[in-house]
Formats: sequence, structure tokens, C-alpha cells
Amino acid sequence: WGQGTSLLRLQPNRAAPHSPLSPESLESVPSSSTHPPSYSKKMSSGMDVSVGEILSIRGAPSEVTKVEQVDGPRLLITGRSLRDGQLYEAVFFPKDLANARAAGKAGAPKHVIIAGAPASGKGTQCEFIVAKFGLVHISTGDLLREAVKAGTSLGVQAKAFMDSGDLVPDHIIIGIVQDRLAQPDCRRQGWLLDGFPRTPAQAQALKDAGVRPDVFILLDVPDEALVERVTGRMMDPTTGKIYHKIFNPPPSAEITKRCVTRSDDTEEKVRVRLSNYHNHLSGIVGYYQNIIVHVNGNRHKDDVFKDVFSAVMSA
Repeated sequence: WGQGTSLLRLQPNRAAPHSPLSPESLESVPSSSTHPPSYSKKMSSGMDVSVGEILSIRGAPSEVTKVEQVDGPRLLITGRSLRDGQLYEAVFFPKDLANARAAGKAGAPKHVIIAGAPASGKGTQCEFIVAKFGLVHISTGDLLREAVKAGTSLGVQAKAFMDSGDLVPDHIIIGIVQDRLAQPDCRRQGWLLDGFPRTPAQAQALKDAGVRPDVFILLDVPDEALVERVTGRMMDPTTGKIYHKIFNPPPSAEITKRCVTRSDDTEEKVRVRLSNYHNHLSGIVGYYQNIIVHVNGNRHKDDVFKDVFSAVMSA
């Protein structure tokens, strides 16, 4: 541990060695304290504690950095908080570890990717997720615009491609995404990647960059329902609000009269977009087959979110 760093240690309750640790036993100790050698300890209960796993230490979800035997069956476990980056120590009995694991998983910042076809309701579900879990919402389109506006090195490179009408290369987009995910708010709150990766190449680039989501949520909506959603969309040019001829009509005849339809919201164009989406999706899901959760998106938005909420909570 770095010189001058101090840790928080929970001292075992000597008067009641088999009872849970009490808050009164908290004290600050210098990092220069010496401890027995650290290792992954096999407990008498059959549970292992390994460096890198997530436990709740002093109420904060933390990544285990060191495991040491104290005396008897007890372990002194050190972890780095996923919320503030500080190092904490606590003494655990075997019976406490199961609860510490469960609390650590539940309290850890979530890392979520959500995907869905055009008009699948992805934007609405992103709003719900952010409101419920406080995740940082990350859209690559927004990131590109912000990087260009800020004049970052990657933003300058991206602008050159955008100004020439070319697609921004994946390595630049991945770099911008990585920079954003490394920011303190993403580390503290967790993140929500909206509709990214879009291609197998981007999925591979994310994997190579070490970006690992906890869950990949895929909104499933039949193509015919998507076509109906898109071709019925109307936009009020005065307010920018989006309506739908059937599902969400404008509230007055005056607003209906001034509404316009986007030029790309035709059946022909939406079917092309859907074809491209399905072609790319088939190559993406293989990267996330162990964490993918399919959600029926052809329902009321609140019913869809019940399943989305469960998927995030279970991640």
C-alpha cells in the first residue's frame, strides 16, 4: 500500500469472539502495519475468498485485494470500495461471508448494455433504468458530439471523418467510450451503454478493451409491430414532441395539423434498417451469450420495465 495511506480496520470483539463485529470496534491503522502472508483461504464451511471478487466491506461494495488469516477461522479481508476507491479492512467469520457476498453484489455499481431495433422502446427503457438505478447513460452519438465540442484528441480525429462525411472508425469510438467509462461518475454509479456495440467488430473491440457488462438486455419486438410503430410516428416541429397516429395521438386538432413525418419513417426505409439491424445482431449476441436477457418489448412500457428491472437487479 502506498506510503502515507491509511486503512480502516475492524478489530474483532474480544469479549464475544463469535458475535458479529460491532461499529464501536472501528479504528484507523497505518498502512505500514505488518500482517501475516495473504492468500485465498479455504474456510471450514467450504467457502473460498479470492482476490478480485466483490464483497460488502463496512457497508460498501468492494473488490477484494488481500485475504489474510487472523486466528482461528477468521479472515482479515481488505478491499477497494467500488464507490470511492478507498481501501477498507474487516474481520470476517465464515458465517458472515455469504451475506457479505450477497450485499456486495446487490450494492455494486451495475454495468448494462441495452439493445433493440429501431422503435423497440429502447430510449424509454433507458430513461426508466437511469431513474431507478442512477446509472450514467452513455450514447455514442452524444459522446462523439461532446468530444468534438471539447476538442479532445479523439474528438479532433472524429471531426475529420465526420466533416468528410465518412463513418468514424471503431477504434476512435472505442477510445471515446473507454475514456467516458473511466470517469469517476461511471466508476461510482455504474453505466448504461445505449445501443452499443452495433456491429461484431465493435463488440470485439469492447472485449479487447476490457469492457465487461454485467448484463446484456435485448428488447424483442416483431418486425411488423416495429414497422407499425415507425410509420405511425408524428413530430410536432414546434415542441419536438413525438406522437403516434394510433398509440399516442396528438391531444388537439391544431397540433395534429402541424405535425410532420420524418422522411426516413417510411415502410421501405424502416425495413432496410431492420434488415441491417438483424444482420449485425446475429454477430453480436455471441459475445454476450452468458449474460444476455431477452425481454418481450411488445407490451406496455411499464410491463416491459418490470422485466428490465429484474434483469438489472439479478446481474
